[in-house]
Amino acid sequence: MRTPTQVVYVSGGRGGDGGPSYAGDAGHGGRGEGPRFEMRHNKISYGLILVFCFVYMLMTLLNSMYFNQEDQRKERKTILEWLSPINFLVRHQELSETRQRGTGEWILLHPVFLEWKSTPGKVLWCSGIRESFNAMSAKIRANIGTASAGAGKTVLASKIFDHLLTLQLKQDTIGLACIYLNYKDAETQTYKNLLAALWRQLVINQDMTPAQHLYSERHLKQGVTATLDDIGSLLVALVAQLSQVFIVLDALDEYSGDCDALVQQIQDLGANIHIIVMTRVHIVPPATLSILELEITAHQEDINTYVIAKLQDRRLKRFLNNNTALQVKILEQINQTADKM
Repeated sequence: MRTPTQVVYVSGGRGGDGGPSYAGDAGHGGRGEGPRFEMRHNKISYGLILVFCFVYMLMTLLNSMYFNQEDQRKERKTILEWLSPINFLVRHQELSETRQRGTGEWILLHPVFLEWKSTPGKVLWCSGIRESFNAMSAKIRANIGTASAGAGKTVLASKIFDHLLTLQLKQDTIGLACIYLNYKDAETQTYKNLLAALWRQLVINQDMTPAQHLYSERHLKQGVTATLDDIGSLLVALVAQLSQVFIVLDALDEYSGDCDALVQQIQDLGANIHIIVMTRVHIVPPATLSILELEITAHQEDINTYVIAKLQDRRLKRFLNNNTALQVKILEQINQTADKM
């Protein structure tokens, strides 16, 4: 008499949801495509069956964890977008990618910068470049072709942010945020939105439970946006959880609101905050803050690095035809122009 064959199946993961309904016909659900096992044998031990059952339960658990993590990522993104319409990290990435490599190193070694970096509660007030590097780079572009970002205040701000990012990567209790102000974006760069933008950056790698509760209460239940007080409370609580917070605030002179109040209120978020401000010379630092001042000028090292890089342009190299003397003369002329600015 023939022994009946025993079969053990372990199915794949769950299928996807059905597609939307068009003309009354809903789409079909997706097919489960997880790992499958099929075993046919006349005799299967009880222990082997347990092994296959365990594998099946493990795959089910992993499948469930994956979908839970995906749902959490989507929820996190939704809350970030709801609370903060501005993501300054996009602007920072643009600056970082176009910045001339090798420029701006001097500011990272400056004694005033080092003092600011090691002293919480200090505001580093950087002003200057009275049309110097920005105007000069415009002249370079006019004379030797299109130039990428060099070492103006905004580019220096991006340099400093990248430097501070290396500290944050070593210690995740350090908070880091940037604000790149632009008078063209005055309608969206309101005080409330700027605070929300700070929170959006500082909450990276941090617990978002308070924001989830706020989203549920304000948006899901009431259908309204977060208030200024809501955002302020989230920020104060978040700053308190961090060991140090570095904030890079660029182009304060382009802020349409009260400049003094903006800097003061950001500083008041916590005693562990370091703020660096980039601005033109006509904006005077608030007397109520502990200020370190640093004048930003066009540095010869930056100018040389910037110009030499531009002289390597394919069209210019063909024009110069390896004429070293001409290249030296160009550098000397540009440095003389910079000294007069």
